[in-house]
Amino acid sequence: PQPGLTDVGYLVAVLRKRRWTALGFFAAVVALAALVTALTPRRYKATAVLHLMRRAGQEVRVDEVVDLDRVSWFEAQERARTQVRILQSRSVREAVLAAYNARGYDDLTPDDGGVAALEHMLEVTPIEGTQLVNVSVEHTDPERAAILANLFVDVYLAGNLASRTGAAREAESWIRDRAAEYADAVEKATKAVLDFKEENDVVDIDQKIDGISARLSALHEALGDTTTQRVLLQTRLREHRRLLDEGRFDVLGGMFDDPTIDALAREYASVATEAAEVKARYGQQHPEYQRAEARVARVRELLQAEVRRAVEAEAARADTLAREERQLERKVDEVKRQLLDKQRLQARYEQLEMARQQAVKVYEQLGERGSEVDLQASSRLNDVRVVDRATVPTRPSRPNVPFNLAVAVGIGLVGGIGAAFLRERLDRTISGADDLRLYLDLPVLGAIPPPPAVDGDPRKGLVAGGRSAAVEVVSGVRTLLAAEGVRRVLVTSAVRGEGKSTTAAGLAAAWARTGERVALVDGDLRDPSQAAIFGVEGPGLAEALRREVELGEAVHAVAPEGLSLLPAGEAGEAAGALVASPDMAEALRLVGEHWPAVVVDAPPCALLGDALALARAVDGVLLVVRRGRVDRDVVALARDRLLAAGARVVGAVLADADAVPRGGYDYGAEEA
Repeated sequence: PQPGLTDVGYLVAVLRKRRWTALGFFAAVVALAALVTALTPRRYKATAVLHLMRRAGQEVRVDEVVDLDRVSWFEAQERARTQVRILQSRSVREAVLAAYNARGYDDLTPDDGGVAALEHMLEVTPIEGTQLVNVSVEHTDPERAAILANLFVDVYLAGNLASRTGAAREAESWIRDRAAEYADAVEKATKAVLDFKEENDVVDIDQKIDGISARLSALHEALGDTTTQRVLLQTRLREHRRLLDEGRFDVLGGMFDDPTIDALAREYASVATEAAEVKARYGQQHPEYQRAEARVARVRELLQAEVRRAVEAEAARADTLAREERQLERKVDEVKRQLLDKQRLQARYEQLEMARQQAVKVYEQLGERGSEVDLQASSRLNDVRVVDRATVPTRPSRPNVPFNLAVAVGIGLVGGIGAAFLRERLDRTISGADDLRLYLDLPVLGAIPPPPAVDGDPRKGLVAGGRSAAVEVVSGVRTLLAAEGVRRVLVTSAVRGEGKSTTAAGLAAAWARTGERVALVDGDLRDPSQAAIFGVEGPGLAEALRREVELGEAVHAVAPEGLSLLPAGEAGEAAGALVASPDMAEALRLVGEHWPAVVVDAPPCALLGDALALARAVDGVLLVVRRGRVDRDVVALARDRLLAAGARVVGAVLADADAVPRGGYDYGAEEA
């Protein structure tokens, strides 16, 4: 997978690789900032401080009478903003410019846009949370900056004092007129209160209301008692009438607090008992029982008459209580109406009295304010004072060298890193050994610088040997392959022109210079190169595969000693078929049996399948990548195709690499 911006290793690798791009951008930005800062004219800022007092403007307000101790924070802020705009106004700037020119300074005049220039030079800033205002002026001359700042303060103070004095005189006249109006209002309000008291007799209105309230309370109490008695009596009357209808006079007799009924009830009980005893003794037909029964009937009639009389008396009492209750309700309603009438009179009286008191209060305040305004107009008091006058600045305010350089450093760092990653995104070729590790995840066996040309052909530089850096790097690659146990190696690349044939020839020559017998097989039948590099003519691998010659007849001994070359020969249009044939695999097997080391120069593998077929017959594959030539995605495709074919990709070699520094690969090497 391709590394991303969340991969820390990738970020570090890109920054290390593109460090000169990042450093160059950083240096350019810092140098540009330093140059601009150096060329920018020095400007000096002089500042005066004003105090806008909180009472400012309140003494002469004539739309209403205000409490000076309760001026809100919002009103104070509103005044500050207003005064700032006045300080910045064109009229103030024109007055300042006139005073400035009167002192003999002519660098700013009305004819050359001096008023507009002052607008850009002036800065008026309220100090947050205070009543202070900074009045600052910037100028290329520090002394003139201080003069202009103080002129702004002086012109503003004079204008503000003149405005306040004129306003105070106007306010004084307005207050006198309003005071006369309110004097008349007080007189009318007082007369209205007295007339109302006389017409409605409200002098002791509170006492009258208290008396009516007490009477209403007593009536409510009496009404409640009467209602309670009526309800209880009616309840008892209903019970008595029920018993009366049922004929239970004996029970009713015990429910009244009446001596006559009590005596009759006792007598009735006695004669009834006596009659029962006679009946039990003599029977119902006995004359004695008849006499006893007659006495019982007589006493019963008397008891019934008395009980009916008592029940009728209770009914009459209930009717009386009901009439009393209705009378009390009428009295309560009447007293309520009286109380409401008195309360309405009281409310109207209080309104008139309140209006009179308000008129008196405003009249008194107008008198006090008139005295204050008169004093203000006479004493010429100002509501703005100077806390600090502007002094000549000793250091320029612009350009701000530390700030500019700090911003430049920040932009340079961020922009440099961005430029490095932008260049990395735009340049998709393999530009160094780090790219091979980063994008291909392959070990880098060597970075070969351009070899020295021999007879005008740079391809022969690696074969000729010597002590050049390129030869030393190739020798190191051979050593690493041997250490990995790779005796038969296939050298290929993603596309043509990346130096695979030169690398294969140099690798075979380096192996031969160690004293081993090495066979170099030119397996690129489509575009052979080894015969031209070694100057060999005659039949080659293609003729042997077509059985036109024996394999041994196609092998040529070349320099250095121990190196044998099997050139490609003339394959023609059948090159691909010959490479994929079983005879090719057999030929490579035979070569591997006769030579301890075998180097195969294979065709490019990003698009062609020849190298994939040959890779199965060797111990390992060496991928050659030329610096700055091929898109890394194409190289990754070549690697993936080799791995998919079952090849063992032992590593990569970077061709046409930057020259290594002295003390590196070319330690003690001859100058090319």
